[in-house]
Amino acid sequence: MAYGVEAFVLRTNKRHWYPAYSDLQESADDTHATVLSSAPSGGTGYVNTESANVAKIMVYGNGSEDAQIITRLYTYSPCQKSTSECWVPSFVAKLTWTLSDGTVEGPATDSLVTDDDTFCDVVELNDGDTSIRLVTDTAQNGASVTIDLEGGSYLLVAFDGTGLTEISEYNALVGKF
Repeated sequence: MAYGVEAFVLRTNKRHWYPAYSDLQESADDTHATVLSSAPSGGTGYVNTESANVAKIMVYGNGSEDAQIITRLYTYSPCQKSTSECWVPSFVAKLTWTLSDGTVEGPATDSLVTDDDTFCDVVELNDGDTSIRLVTDTAQNGASVTIDLEGGSYLLVAFDGTGLTEISEYNALVGKF
């Protein structure tokens, strides 16, 4: 150990997966986030990230190979000096996800991700924070994005299929740690 350097232990919370939406989504055109007058509620695209530093996102759904969907990611934090409650979004990234050929699918029909669902195997950063971590072009694995939550209390995963050969039904899993 170097002189004057204190020993420390780096610990990471166990990752647990949470669905962004309580059900598969069929059509969306969320192109921007808005300031909210109350705390977001889970299952509507918002995932509570209060005790996490980092989030990993994976998108899955139903559709033909190479069908696509766009996500826009935002973190939400409360405004502390407001006379009324106020939650402010901070843009993280715009991403295009491409559905795989079906090699990466869910395990069973009564699971959150069923055997009818396929994970995207390609993700592309279109705009936003270039410090995010992309795992993409994975022929036999699901693509993912890892982002720094920068202290945000909620993460919004907003879907947009405008102008794409869209995935017919889709959702995202968010792993917080």
